[in-house]
Amino acid sequence: MSLEEALAKQAYEACQYNKAVELYKKAIKENPDSKVLFAELAQSLYRLNEYEDAILAIKQSLELEGDPTQLYLIRGKCLYSLGHHAEAKKSFHQALENVADERIKGEILINLGRMYLDQNNSQEALLHLQKGVALDPQSWYGHHLLAFIYNILGQAKEARREILISYKLNPSVRSLGYLLFLYTFLLLKILLPIVLIYAYGFSLYSGNLMVLLALVIILLASGLFFISKGKKKIGVRGILLALFVFLLYAVFWIIGR
Repeated sequence: MSLEEALAKQAYEACQYNKAVELYKKAIKENPDSKVLFAELAQSLYRLNEYEDAILAIKQSLELEGDPTQLYLIRGKCLYSLGHHAEAKKSFHQALENVADERIKGEILINLGRMYLDQNNSQEALLHLQKGVALDPQSWYGHHLLAFIYNILGQAKEARREILISYKLNPSVRSLGYLLFLYTFLLLKILLPIVLIYAYGFSLYSGNLMVLLALVIILLASGLFFISKGKKKIGVRGILLALFVFLLYAVFWIIGR
């Protein structure tokens, strides 16, 4: 390993991707037949969102001898980020053809799962993500995506389990935000019936119908929020409950006149 390659690896691990790119380019000048160097250059360019330059580096590398699996994987990521989904899928499947490393195979399957998830194909997304995470259990991103798909499918317990694993593997703001969302929703699910019963009883006892009207607004807003987030079943339930409470409000208002 040359000095430039060693320094480039250090820069990449320190998330200094611009520096890593420059050092990998210098290392390639000294060793232009290294498939590994081109792959690591492409990975650094991918991290900088310079997808077209990364694809160009991969094209040069594919002409050299050696295992192309990592190159097809990076190319698939770049193509997907550029919006070329059909080509990205083809590249991921090319990576699967020759892969021997289970962790890399898991990463490929997780990326295919993300693609199916973005295409609203929940079942294929779930299948690929489950297989990917089984092969690469240390992938926080795989667990994060699994939590998301479980939540879409209404499997709240599994979603909370996966997001907890994701957060433990990588305590990022992204994972923390989704973790708080899932547990806030669980808390609301437990507390909402209690609040409704209390508000209903309070309105009857005090004659203050504004409490019921406020509940209508809250339930309606909550229902529309969940529908906007793709949770149509929960959102519709919230809107129907809002209509029911509104009918109660209307009945009490008529009786009280």
